[in-house]
Amino acid sequence: MTAAIVVPIKAPWRAKQRLGDILTEAERRRLAHAMAADVLAVVSALQGVARYAVSDDPELQALARRAGLEVVIDREGAGQSAAVRQGFQAAAQAGAATLVTIPGDVPAVTGEDLRRLLEAHPEVDVLIAPDRDGVGTNGLRLRSPHAIPLHFGDDSLRQHREEAARAGLRFAVLPLERLACDLDRPEDLAAYLRLRPRTATLALLEALAIEERLAARDRPHA
Repeated sequence: MTAAIVVPIKAPWRAKQRLGDILTEAERRRLAHAMAADVLAVVSALQGVARYAVSDDPELQALARRAGLEVVIDREGAGQSAAVRQGFQAAAQAGAATLVTIPGDVPAVTGEDLRRLLEAHPEVDVLIAPDRDGVGTNGLRLRSPHAIPLHFGDDSLRQHREEAARAGLRFAVLPLERLACDLDRPEDLAAYLRLRPRTATLALLEALAIEERLAARDRPHA
């Protein structure tokens, strides 16, 4: 196996705090679970690559195993960068040469997106698929698990670009509309509803009447 994809999945009780003004805590947990299920389903259908999930949550670990992914238990609990690093290390030890990661909260992602992330720009060492704002890293491909330090979070695209430059590595950006749509903020929910992928996440958002909630939130108050 020469390529691996790693999916870090945040525990539902820690997920989506910025949606607190539009979703209850219980609803945010349901959303985190639905997103993870959708992402894992797409990754599980990907052929010819090793597939890993990294989580410290037993329920999500079980979900990943049922989807056919190898589970790496997140023993650090220090955020996405640490989780991806643990997954990359496990994949590299198993013989993977090309390492890809996407987060567990991009439920619009498709198999074609993952194939492009794996195969596009074969000449570069560091390939990034940005978020909708063009500042975050929603997809990352490295040719080595230690190619650059990982900086997932605010302004991560710039930081990853600078790390690649410092290491003398070739860098490119690959915009992918569906992979760009993570669900962190109310405006992300609106963007996802415009895409309307047939997913468990969409079914949940429709059941929760999110479109109506967003409209009420944005309606001017007298």
